[in-house]
Parts: sequence; C-alpha cells; structure tokens
Amino acid sequence: MRYTFSRFHNAVLFWALVALAVSCQKETVSSGELSSERISFSADAEVTWVCGNGATKGVPVTDSNLTSPTGPVTGLSVRALKGGADYFSGVELATYDGGIWQTADSYFWPADDSSIDFWSWAPADMPVDDMVISGNILSFSYTLPQTCDATSQPDLVFAYKQQHKSGDHGNVDLEFKHALSAVQFKFASTFNGKITDITLRDVVRSGSCQFGTDGNFAWTLSEEKGTCSQTFDVSTTADDPTIAKTVTSAEDGTVFMMIPQDATAITLEFTFNDERYTSTISGNWLPGQAYTYVIKLFGDKVSVDINEDFDGETKENVTFTNTGRVAVFVRAAIVGNWVDANGKIVKGWTMTSGTFAGLCASGWEKRSDGFFYYAQSGVDTKIEKGEETEPLFTEYTPSAPPAEGLHLEMNILVQAVEAGEETSFADAITK
Repeated sequence: MRYTFSRFHNAVLFWALVALAVSCQKETVSSGELSSERISFSADAEVTWVCGNGATKGVPVTDSNLTSPTGPVTGLSVRALKGGADYFSGVELATYDGGIWQTADSYFWPADDSSIDFWSWAPADMPVDDMVISGNILSFSYTLPQTCDATSQPDLVFAYKQQHKSGDHGNVDLEFKHALSAVQFKFASTFNGKITDITLRDVVRSGSCQFGTDGNFAWTLSEEKGTCSQTFDVSTTADDPTIAKTVTSAEDGTVFMMIPQDATAITLEFTFNDERYTSTISGNWLPGQAYTYVIKLFGDKVSVDINEDFDGETKENVTFTNTGRVAVFVRAAIVGNWVDANGKIVKGWTMTSGTFAGLCASGWEKRSDGFFYYAQSGVDTKIEKGEETEPLFTEYTPSAPPAEGLHLEMNILVQAVEAGEETSFADAITK
C-alpha cells in the first residue's frame, strides 16, 4: 500500500488558568434589610479554550481577550438564592468598565450576613432547554446546533459558590467549569496539499446534564446520533512532516465542542487533495477536557505504481504513475520465466516468446543496457508528482508453452530516481 495512515495519537489534555476580574453592582433584593456593601465578583475559567457568545462561536478565553468588546465572553448570567428563594435572578454581567464587570443596577449583601448561593453561566443567553436549579443541582438539556459544524458549537461554562458578606471581604470568587469536551485536530503529511474538511460520524448529539455544587457534571446521553463536520482551507507541506500543523483553530472557531461521550464508536472522515480518508477515533471524552488528535498521512518521497490490465492470458496497457512527493525519471525492464505447477523455473523467457503490440510506440525507448526509458528522442522525460506515463506496451500475448504443464510468469520491474536539477536518469542516479 502506498500510504501509511497513522490515524491518531492519544488524546492530550491541556490545562490553563484564566483569570477573569469581574464585579457586579446591584440595587434591589427580594426582601430583608441590606448592608452598605455591594456584592462583587471575580472569576476563573478552569480551562483555556472556547466560550461562545460572540459573532464567532469558538474563540479561546484568555486574559488578553477577556475584556475586549469583540471577545468571546460578552455576557455572564448570575442567579442568587437565599434560603432557596431568589435573591436576584437572571442578572447579566454584560458591561466591562474600569477593570470590573458591571450591571445596570447595584445589588447589596443582606445585613444579617446570611449566606447566598450563587449560580452563574456563560454565555448569558445559554442555548439549553429546561434549566432548573433545585437544591444542590442545576440541571438542563442540550442538543448540538442543527448544522453541527464546529463554528456553530458554543462552549458552555457554569460556576457555583456559596458565600456570605464577611467571607473574602464580600467578593464572590466564581470558578467556571466547562460542561463540554473540546476536540481538536492537527495534521502531518509527507505530501504537499490541502485538507478541506473533517467529519465526525455517529456522535451523540443531545443529552441531559446535572451540574452540582461540587463542580462536577453528570451527563445522561440520548440515543440520537448524527454527523458533525467543518470545512477548512489548510495547506500542508512535506518539508518537515514531523511537525503537525494545526487544522482546527480556536481563533477561527473551528474547535469541535462536543457532548462528553465514549468516542470509540465515532468515525472520522477527512478530505486531503480531493481524496477521502476514513478511520475511527479512540478515547472517552470527559467534561472540561480538550483532546487533540494528530492525523498522519505518510508516503515515500520516491514511489511509482505499476498499472496494467490482465485477464489471465493477455497483459494490456502497462503504465506507471508517480505516487511519490517529487518528480522522477523512470526506467523499466520486462522479465519472465516458464515455470511448472510448483513454481519451479524450467526455462527462461525471451521477448520473442509471444507478441507485443505498441511496445515503445509512444514515449519509451529501449537502450543498450536492456532497460526501457521513459524518453523522447533520447531525452529522458521528467514525470511530475501524480502524473502517469504513456503505455510501455498496449498488449502482450504469450506464445504456446515450450513444454506441457508450464506457464509464463512475467514481471514488470520499474526503477525511479528523483529528478531534481538533473536532466537524465543517468545523471540523477549518480547524484
């Protein structure tokens, strides 16, 4: 086989801490006396990857873009409960000014220093159904977007903190957890070309989830499976195939944000240089983890395939295709033997033992060393990557065996050499 397709390396988990300085000022509460101290917030994102509520769904949350007007976090939503009842609900932290996140109104701690349960999520307009907070659990259901391309898949993050005014000077430190799994791809190849799409088949597209006060997610998956795909325009070169090139880009929003699931039954398909390749994925995708798969497509630098039609009696249309990564010169030889039923050579074969049609009729020359060279008028012809030669011959029919019980074994041998700046096979082979 001319390609070695090493599908994946093991998933790699990337962890980073994102500091997010947030403050919220609020004005009214449901009931009770108020202190004079405003409720403020700070927040950490457990993993640096994607938070989608902007024009581009998949943009990494980092310190540098967190406060940007065009950054991925354009809104955090907070719900506060005191004694199980709403203290405030659905308050969006959508304005960043002077180093803090703010709301239009200001909210204050209760005067009795009682504790408050804070639940928060991003994006503020969370694309989930049936979100309910009951006791120690926030539950919701989620279905991947209908188009299911990576650019439409948002990151879903949640946080919980119970606190009272005297704790940490009234500042609520929210640590956001990621409910989904980030799936990324890199590509390494010994061929120049372009990868134009990646498709994941048989993925679970919906499920229900419970997020607990312990910061853990418990997913219950539906039986519905579907396909997620993303188009790309990523060029690769064979200069250094040991370097894997990033295909799914967080900056472009093309990281797949998937429902956590067992990935062993998922099929991977991708297109490279207009050829389709298929494999499987391994691993168990967990919430809050990022998985990077490296797709490897390797082939020899110099490689030639022999093409022929053979019906058991007649060999026809023998050509050669350059399947390597560089232009080549080629020469070929035709060898054969008469063998018995056990494969033992009984008698040598000569080219006069049968009839050739179209031998060296176009683009081939036989030279004094006995080889057939792909050449025209004594000048060797360079075969570019992917090109096919003219036929060495169009048909060969063997003569009758020299003895009963013998049959002909004919082999076409080809030798290829890289055609760099050299102008002939002889020069290139002595380089």
